[in-house]
Amino acid sequence: MKRVILSIFTLALCLFALSEDQTKYYQSEAEFLSDQPVSKYKVSGKIYIRADFDSQGKLILKSIINEQGDMTRFERYTYADSTDDLSTKEILINDTVMVQKTTFGHEEKTEAYIEYVYGVDTVKRWNDRFTIQTFNKSGRVETYQFLDVDAFEYGNIRFEYDSLGYMSKQEWIKRPSGKSMRKWLYATDPITNVTHILEYDSTNTLAFEINLAADGTEVILHFLSPEDSSLVNHSRVGYKLDGDLEYGFLAWTLSDSTWRHLQDTLRFQMSKAEIKTGNHLIDWRVDTLMIDSLEYDVTFTGFTTKEYVANKRIIRNLVFDNSPPILTLNVDPHINQPEFGFSVSESMERAFVMWIPDNVDFNTSIDTIQFIENELIPDS
Repeated sequence: MKRVILSIFTLALCLFALSEDQTKYYQSEAEFLSDQPVSKYKVSGKIYIRADFDSQGKLILKSIINEQGDMTRFERYTYADSTDDLSTKEILINDTVMVQKTTFGHEEKTEAYIEYVYGVDTVKRWNDRFTIQTFNKSGRVETYQFLDVDAFEYGNIRFEYDSLGYMSKQEWIKRPSGKSMRKWLYATDPITNVTHILEYDSTNTLAFEINLAADGTEVILHFLSPEDSSLVNHSRVGYKLDGDLEYGFLAWTLSDSTWRHLQDTLRFQMSKAEIKTGNHLIDWRVDTLMIDSLEYDVTFTGFTTKEYVANKRIIRNLVFDNSPPILTLNVDPHINQPEFGFSVSESMERAFVMWIPDNVDFNTSIDTIQFIENELIPDS
């Protein structure tokens, strides 16, 4: 009973290798397996099998052709360079969509499954097993089946996807018992592309939790203040950590590269207290080193205790402004109506003007005029 599956492939391939022809035509699967080819003219206008071989006589392509002469499905074969043994068999439809892939011998997912489920450090022998991957209509893998040389399935991995195509579940199953040995649940935010991952062990106990960005970095720090493009006259930074860091750095860099020759990046390593889970507010007290009226970016980098590179976070285009705004009034010394002109040197949050008579009379009121927001913008 040993090596039944591989023997069928080996027998067929050996029979094909005896012929010098590079392309053969068959009227049925039975004729293909028994190597009973017919002429090309005999299959014209019918459903038939076309088999293509390389220069050494090894089968490389098996195609199913319909009555109109169109290829509806084909199988593609590859071989190991060192031994010429069959390495992979791929099944595709419409020349582009892969529906199944069989890997003979070593396969990375199989190795990970065996090492985890059976508790071994390494898999030494690979010539007695093969792996079948199946794919959905979108080309995403749905299952891995792990089989021995007798085609006995000793395990599989199943994948599920949400309506947007993001993976929602991965589960490792031990066969034939059907016991769940390992499971992941995924929830991906389509806007940020950040995925929240929960991993469970064979007892369905939560073993690991993490938020990963699309580039595989851990999303762990969120800036709280200041906001992008705001005015600052200090070097305080507020942030929240979802977990502990192994280490972290915060850096102030001039946003516009044309000004960076004026100042090196101000880079600081976060202290042990500043890399712990929770909310933090740090004042680096480097405002005396910063250049007035120029824009800065604040960048976070680091490494997490879960052994992931921390996701890089940036506060962009902070305008450092340590000089007060100037509001200039333009008033005619002789007026018969309460009117005046004014300008501001930079945007202001609020301002007001008071009309005070020269000769203070207790019966004369003091008028106060509050500016509206859109009046406190330069050149408005």
